[in-house]
Amino acid sequence: EEGLHTPMIDWLTNHAQIGHVTKGLVDAMNWSNAADDMIDEEEAVSIVHQVLNGETGLGFPDPPGGVHPTTQADHVFYPMAKAAPVGRFLSLLFVQMSKLRSASSMALVWSAFVRELRIRWDTRESLPNMSHNAGLDPPRDVLKKTSFSTIGVKAKLAAFVHSSEPDPDEFHCLIGQKLQVFNIGIECAAAVELLESEALEQESSQEPDLDETVEFEDVEDQIKQPKSNAPVGRRPSFASSGRSTPDFYDAMESRYDNSVVSNTPDMVGIQTGLKRARLETKRQQRKGARCPVHGVNLLETGDQLYAPYLQRPFPLTDDIIVERRVMLSRRSTASGPASFKLDKRQRVQDRMEIAHRLQKPQLLSDMKAFKAANPSAVFQDFTSWYGNPGNPLDDYTDDTEAPQQSLDNFAKSAAVKLDNASEAIQILTSIREFWADTWKEATACAAVKQQPLFDVFSTVERVLDYLETMHPAGLLNQVLSVNLSMSHFTLLASAGEAIHVGIVQVALEKLRQNVEAALKLLSRDVTNGTCPALSDSAGFERLPKHASSEAIAACEVVCNSITDVEALLCRALSLLHKFPMQYDLVNKILRRTDGDMIEFDEKEGRMEILKAIQRNRFQEPPNEPIPRPSLREYLLRNRDESNPCQMCVRFGDKSNEAGEIDGRGGLLVALTKSCGD
Repeated sequence: EEGLHTPMIDWLTNHAQIGHVTKGLVDAMNWSNAADDMIDEEEAVSIVHQVLNGETGLGFPDPPGGVHPTTQADHVFYPMAKAAPVGRFLSLLFVQMSKLRSASSMALVWSAFVRELRIRWDTRESLPNMSHNAGLDPPRDVLKKTSFSTIGVKAKLAAFVHSSEPDPDEFHCLIGQKLQVFNIGIECAAAVELLESEALEQESSQEPDLDETVEFEDVEDQIKQPKSNAPVGRRPSFASSGRSTPDFYDAMESRYDNSVVSNTPDMVGIQTGLKRARLETKRQQRKGARCPVHGVNLLETGDQLYAPYLQRPFPLTDDIIVERRVMLSRRSTASGPASFKLDKRQRVQDRMEIAHRLQKPQLLSDMKAFKAANPSAVFQDFTSWYGNPGNPLDDYTDDTEAPQQSLDNFAKSAAVKLDNASEAIQILTSIREFWADTWKEATACAAVKQQPLFDVFSTVERVLDYLETMHPAGLLNQVLSVNLSMSHFTLLASAGEAIHVGIVQVALEKLRQNVEAALKLLSRDVTNGTCPALSDSAGFERLPKHASSEAIAACEVVCNSITDVEALLCRALSLLHKFPMQYDLVNKILRRTDGDMIEFDEKEGRMEILKAIQRNRFQEPPNEPIPRPSLREYLLRNRDESNPCQMCVRFGDKSNEAGEIDGRGGLLVALTKSCGD
């Protein structure tokens, strides 16, 4: 709006502490002609379809060969948190949206995309390029899921029933996590509807069986029946018993006992079938088992431990985690007019009860599935496979509070430390009682027979409602987050052999740190904006409801870093073109400013300098865009302070009568020596 333009600049100047470049960009904004840059609706729909069909044509540079994103410590292409993995669906969509000239056009594309989501939800069609890709994403074992670690930290070889989509992870921003939940809902809803359809078909196809057959409770009872009076090898008569039975012949009777012995190949097959029947019976007793966990046996019986299929828990996104963190924070449990009556022990107990209430549905379901897959298992078997209980309150502690708490521990008195130890014992006792009681309550039931832990249809509807009604400032926040991460990747992947230059590595690492700091602040703004409880207690300067001054200042730092890295890469690549493979030489040149002396310790570096001068002297490109200089001058100095000397080289090109330079000019070499004082 026209009236808010000047106050916005004043606020940025006084609170955000941004530079003159950003203030100049804001001052130059002219919203009066924003409608002239608007795209039409057909173009917006076309952009969405191009991204969905993989027709964007974005050619991302390939990372250097022989590397793979494993951990952040040993790989520079490790994805950043709170953005979007490079080359995936959300990053491609936001890159296309950022090419538009106005925020209104971005909103139009987003509106078309949300309508497409509605259509895909009705047709049960998931979004492409969202699942794990071994060529673009880090391995699954290094993915830190956005879930609470005290539940199923190990759960070796377990899998979700009727679901293979990955959980929302920290590498996606809030919108990316919502889209991951959308894909989870599509898969679960399709599985539920398919099972219901199969059940109806099975009921309709069932017909009453009028043929009566004899079924023995055990195959051994069928074989060990009392022999009839019929001769061996002849079919016995069942007319007197009034029963009908499948055709078979009695086996030879042993003279030593009443057991059945056979020396025919048919009896060997029957005995083999008995063994298979026993194994099949034992297998059928393991309801919902997925696969054995090799090297792990049950404590009491020594049987093989089997990993079960589990029910998928409620998928958690950043906004839900913030709401739960506020609900379980110390401030929320201690606020109110009657809070002074509650002592610290009671407040901890209240927080633990809320945390256990959130954990119990998933824990109870997993215990039921484990008991069904391992009928003779005990509680220790479950914890050894599932993971030992942890403090659920640690899952709701903000990461920014941990360093401050560690610093405060040094200043605490002995009484406070003793009080904290007593609190830890109280929490540990409560956790043990909760897990033990839940184990007693759990009855064996396979995951496929259990009720789902969340309503798929209402969950997807909430996701669609969030995406349809989100504020444009939140959308621009997420688009900016993804594009900051993409800018870092583009510079990093375009560095080529310049990545081996020391100063370039330092600059790229500094850029990554600045981008990660900005992404963290942007994520804080968008998640706290969805939680009303944090509107008054966030504790930082906010542009009403949508942005914080810290985030704006951090984004400006990132933009300045991008400018510096881009200029540095251009200089490094240009020098490497003149001095191939001379990374140390290029690093020394880039670390010096104009007029500074550069020291060369290696002979190879000095030779490359002379070779570059020679190539530059005699190289005459056919279509040279830059005019050749009429005079070149080089000054070389030695490092010997006791016998200093320098050599000055000047040469110029000779012009013919037509004014053209023929490259055969004069050369002047002067060597100057001086003695130290």
